Amino acid sequence: MDITFVIPRANLSGGIRIVAEHAQMLHERGHKVTVVAGRSEKPTIRSRVRAGLRGQFKLSVADGPTHLDDVPYCVRIVEHAGAIVADDVPDADLILATWWETAEWVAAMPACKGVKVNFFQGYEAHPGQPKDRVDAVWRLPMRKIVVSRWLEGIAREQFGDNSSILVPNGVSTSDFPFVERGLSGRRVVGAMFSTASFKRFDLACDVVRELQRRGRSVEFVGFGAREPERGVLPDGARFEVTPTQSRIAEIYGSCDCWLFTSDKEGYGLPLLEAMSSGTPVVGTPAGAAPELLQSGSGKLVDSDDPGVLADAVEGILSLGDAEWRDMSQLARAEAQRHSWDQIGDAMESALLQVLNESLV
Repeated sequence: MDITFVIPRANLSGGIRIVAEHAQMLHERGHKVTVVAGRSEKPTIRSRVRAGLRGQFKLSVADGPTHLDDVPYCVRIVEHAGAIVADDVPDADLILATWWETAEWVAAMPACKGVKVNFFQGYEAHPGQPKDRVDAVWRLPMRKIVVSRWLEGIAREQFGDNSSILVPNGVSTSDFPFVERGLSGRRVVGAMFSTASFKRFDLACDVVRELQRRGRSVEFVGFGAREPERGVLPDGARFEVTPTQSRIAEIYGSCDCWLFTSDKEGYGLPLLEAMSSGTPVVGTPAGAAPELLQSGSGKLVDSDDPGVLADAVEGILSLGDAEWRDMSQLARAEAQRHSWDQIGDAMESALLQVLNESLV
């Protein structure tokens, strides 16, 4: 198959990482893959400040390293600003949009650019995004591939589409290695910081504060692309800004429990990354958490009450060593079921299904 992915721009975001991994897996299976990326437009300082004050979710990215550097398949960065158009992409069998705006671009392209597929990693009606246009993209006559059952439900219940194909996200278990261990004496709890307010890093911090209020000796560690605002982190917290990939794996592996506290999420990659490192997760029912935690690799908590979440964390930190090791092993086993080799097979099968159906 000749396959084109259209992305808004190349960067180090989780969404672009997923596209890069799929492109790699398809390339290794002998398919011709091209990723076409828009040109990064640096926001002004004023626009950044205004967006931050409004709590808006942005795709703004500065020039620098990306997940598409030094890859074996073709990457095209368009020379112009604005929409990617037909002349920017090759003729292909399939063309995949990867963000609501790219879906608008792909929808306008001629049939020679490939069978049109909407690859949904989230429901992108975030603050700062035009909900009417996002919803219009979900209604386009393009086959949907979704990364979680939550998104599958949105396609079915909000947009009347029962034909979406589920291809979960994957994890490189070698990048997040598992070292068999027991509960540490320090009782370390971790979470990832994002400027997207719906990911609720503030709630994770409140959970740790609640544990500290109860007299639990708990250490908190976090990481993110920038530091949280002053006063967000609990007392004694350690926080690392833009740690290396290997260091992120070390952080996951140093924790006794990982907190996933999003209000909404297309998937939630930190879930899989922590589990690959053998760290049990306490998670809210956003993204793929309901599927990933049902195996006993953590606790699913349908609440945004810090006290209720703290009860779940305390339950994990109070396990006997053998019981915690069992949960850690279950977390790793669940991650292995989502290795990129297996997810690569699932994406290849999904694309072949879409292509074959288009020929009928």
